[in-house]
Parts: sequence; structure tokens; C-alpha cells
Amino acid sequence: NLANKLESLEGDINTIKADNSAYVTMPDGTKSRIIYANGQLTVKNNIYKKILFLGNSLLLGLSTNGSHGAPFGLTASNPQKDWAYLLTQKLQAKYSSSVTVNKLHDAVFEQSESDETSQNYINNNLAQAEKNNDLVIVQIGDNVNSDIRRTTFKANFEKLINAIKSTNPTADILIAGVWFDGGGLQNWLLDFASSHGCMFAPL
Repeated sequence: NLANKLESLEGDINTIKADNSAYVTMPDGTKSRIIYANGQLTVKNNIYKKILFLGNSLLLGLSTNGSHGAPFGLTASNPQKDWAYLLTQKLQAKYSSSVTVNKLHDAVFEQSESDETSQNYINNNLAQAEKNNDLVIVQIGDNVNSDIRRTTFKANFEKLINAIKSTNPTADILIAGVWFDGGGLQNWLLDFASSHGCMFAPL
């Protein structure tokens, strides 16, 4: 009867909410993922056209204000050889030359030694960052290099990721780290990514 049908439908919807691997085939034959975000079921394709990079000096170097030329990754010899530029080139080749990228420095969050400083970073920076991205890459962890920083980082990292999800509800999130690993932070980030629906890439 109708009540049973509605109950069955509700069960299907709840399954979709909990399962990030539910796909539908679109009229053009491409596959899109069904996701539950901000109280709504949404269909998300697998094309990344708008990307936000969060990173430390490996992303933006030490010239974050452009005083020494356009900021680029600290380990690169020029802007065309840093990891973000090379990855952007690959994404543009795969999807479209119209892929847009925005960058946000996250070293202040890494270096935080109090919950207040961590929350201030989230409030002051993510509010100004580009929203509704298709992909957010969080390269992080290298400056989490003391016991107090690791404690603060672990206590507040979920808040950072939740804030990213709030302003980018349909985005895939990739956590990348750690180039200079200390205190087992890379393994901690891997476990965090696995339990919070994020991808992870070791550096």
C-alpha cells in the first residue's frame, strides 16, 4: 500500500544520504554521484571546473603578498614548476581550459597554539575564500611541529573541514600531507580522511 511505498522510499533516501558512492546515469551517458548536502539530495558530476587550494609555503611560498613576484611554491624554481601549477595544467587538459583555481594560505592554522587562534583563522579566512568549489585540496601539516601545535591542530582540524564543507557543500575534499612529518601526523590525517569522507594523498 501507499504507506509501505513511502516507507520504502524513505529507506532508499536514507541509504543515499549515508552512501557517497551512489551514482546515476545522465541523459548524455555520463555518470554523476548522488550526494546529500545541506539537507538536500544533489547530483554532482565528476568534472572539476572550480578548485580551491589551501596550503602553506609549499603552495604559496614566502611571498604571499606578491612583493617578490607572484607567490608560488617554496620548493619550485619558478611559478611554472610548483605542484599547484602542474596539477592545474593536468586538470585543464582533462576537463577544460576554463578550470579556475583559487589559493588560500593555511600556515596560520598550522601554527596555531590555541583554540581561539584556530577559530579566528577559520572565521577570517574561509569567509573570504571562493565558495561552491567542485574540489578543495587541503595541503597541510608541515608547520605542526611541536606538541602544543599538534594538540591544537587535532582539536580544531575537524572544525576547519566542516567549515570547508559548509561553504563547498558538493565539493570533493582531498587532504594532502605531510612533507615534513612529525609526531605521526600523516597517519593521523589519513585516519581522519578515512572517517570523514575525504580523499588523502601522502606527500
